[in-house]
Amino acid sequence: MKITSITLAAVLSLCVLESAFAQKIQVSDVLIVSAPDLSNVADTSAYQAYVTNEVAIAWKEKLPGTELHLLRADRGRQNGALLMVWTAPSSVRESFPPPNDGLPFSRDVLHDTGLIPANRSDLEDAIGGYTEYELVEADALDELPAVDLLGFHYVQVKPGLEQSFERFVSDTLYEALAGRTPGMDLLYYRGVRGEGAGSYVLLFAIESPGAREHYWPTGAPETEATKQAFEPLKAVALALSSYLVEGSYLEPSSGAAAAYIESLDWTDYVHIHAARP
Repeated sequence: MKITSITLAAVLSLCVLESAFAQKIQVSDVLIVSAPDLSNVADTSAYQAYVTNEVAIAWKEKLPGTELHLLRADRGRQNGALLMVWTAPSSVRESFPPPNDGLPFSRDVLHDTGLIPANRSDLEDAIGGYTEYELVEADALDELPAVDLLGFHYVQVKPGLEQSFERFVSDTLYEALAGRTPGMDLLYYRGVRGEGAGSYVLLFAIESPGAREHYWPTGAPETEATKQAFEPLKAVALALSSYLVEGSYLEPSSGAAAAYIESLDWTDYVHIHAARP
């Protein structure tokens, strides 16, 4: 069959559009998260569409190298809540305007990107607090993944052991975890600005909700694949527990293969893709 130049151009354009709307979250060494307060937003569906279809695009154009994604929690403590996640390499983050007004970026930038339109006070009220995270020992890792699910496990490190904890993550834990969980990367971040400054989070960066089912099926016990992945790490996980506040993690008595690694305080967020035009 002969393909004309017009037909080929149409096919290529369709592929570009499909790629744009199916784009995953490119995990980076800087993550900025903010939970919008929708208590005064009359139409949450319209708000969700506005952020994914307009604001995210405007943001990327305003600050090249950054990406804004909207996610919805489907498991864990904040089930049902929305979360905004900005990603950027640290080299790009250095060019951002400084934080202001309790926000990750100045209000001028938020207005310029369209995140807070002048005629939408309800959206301005929806802007919540934020935490900016930096990847612990980013140099110890290879290429970071692109995913559709982010699981936030809030890690409580014993006061005074922060530096030792980070060395353990870099020198021991990352190496032990490498390659053990196909479709899922476990990454530790420290809070450097905002509400969670000084705290830590373990990010379960999972390729998709389907990939999560491979390890933790909906409404069912963890799979044999999960046990095979984490069982050999028992000694490393026990060593990890010495840095953590007692009672903040899954105990071995729970029977979970990732005891000590999984936190009791956690939420899984699924990426909301922009709607096709």
